[in-house]
Amino acid sequence: HLTALGDAAVRERRARGELAWARALFARRYGEHGVSSLGGKDSLSEKLAHAIEEGASPLGAAARVGETYLREIRSKGGPTS
Repeated sequence: HLTALGDAAVRERRARGELAWARALFARRYGEHGVSSLGGKDSLSEKLAHAIEEGASPLGAAARVGETYLREIRSKGGPTS
């Protein structure tokens, strides 16, 4: 199966899987408010993809973007301040 896909296709498939995992982790932890506060699903995906491209694992990317979300809501006097 992997041989039939080729190296580039395998890398792309793995990257999509990592991004989906990071997105699910973030959404599970911070909910819809977290997703919408960061600009919606597309914006969240871009932020997570950037963190992964910089070398973060999916868990690390979700944590990094989660810190951004928490800083944002704390600066606005949100529920965790």
